[in-house]
Amino acid sequence: RFLDFKDKSEFNGFGRVGGIYDIAPNVFATLSVNNLHRATSALPDKFSELDALTINARWLDADWEVGKSYWSSGPIASGDGLLSNNSPGLYMLKGRKQLSWGKFPGKFTITQIYGGFQSGGDTKYYGLRRAEFKLTPRWDLGASEAYIATDPPNPLSLVIPYYAYQHTQIFHHPIGGGGGGSNIRNDEFNYMAQIDLTYRRRPGQEWYLEWIIDDIAAPFNWGAGFDAPRKTALILGVHYPNLFKGKGEGRMEFYLADRDTYEGIAPQVAWEHDNLLLGSPFGPNTQAFFGRLDYRVTPQIKVHTQLRDALQFRGNFPDMGDRFEWTLG
Repeated sequence: RFLDFKDKSEFNGFGRVGGIYDIAPNVFATLSVNNLHRATSALPDKFSELDALTINARWLDADWEVGKSYWSSGPIASGDGLLSNNSPGLYMLKGRKQLSWGKFPGKFTITQIYGGFQSGGDTKYYGLRRAEFKLTPRWDLGASEAYIATDPPNPLSLVIPYYAYQHTQIFHHPIGGGGGGSNIRNDEFNYMAQIDLTYRRRPGQEWYLEWIIDDIAAPFNWGAGFDAPRKTALILGVHYPNLFKGKGEGRMEFYLADRDTYEGIAPQVAWEHDNLLLGSPFGPNTQAFFGRLDYRVTPQIKVHTQLRDALQFRGNFPDMGDRFEWTLG
């Protein structure tokens, strides 16, 4: 990128380089050095050039990963609901294992992630759990839950749902956060959940739906006594993996989020990393369209074009504004 100002000219180079190194038959390392965020992010100084560095292993019939990395919790390409690459990479320990429980639910895959990071002077601890089920040859179901807390995780968080973990008490103290007789302290534990469904209509077309729930107390505006308004986001997408006789790929996604989605009441458990959302970059109070088209010109060359168009959903807080982005690569 060349910039020519009145009294100064500047040239910047942006790119990413990565690699994989085999350490042992079932152990390998990955490294990614990246400064693309300096050209695309609203807060480029929050990112470091060390994009990802992990050690990966196959052990006890499961896949393990430790280090700095990203992870997406669903099928969304424009930026996922719970975790995405919208913020700097997270330090994590991840385990992934396939299980089989008879005819129903049959085979399914469980992924669990735990880690922590510094944000705004606070240490945030987080966990994410995802289960993926293949219901039929055409239907896939995914269910995820995640939390951010001010305290390190108790071992019970490995085996019980996070929502139950938040409300479970030992000696009258909630292990997921809270005190003083209260078992729901929103300033110590922030819970989110997600459900996604994928349908393969035919070999060249996939439809998918993702629903994010930021406050499980009132996802449908039920119950006048609740102190939380509806805080959900809905994404509908369609994917064409074999356009132009297999040379191309297309995708469209439609996004709609309530104005209070991702808006936590306390910064120490807000769903953000240094003022960047951990989830979808579209954020709250937004309706948006995402489209991408890839085309392979030769076996060595592929071109793509991508569009993001976001509009503020409501006129009141938060004031997200309208955003438009088009790229060609």
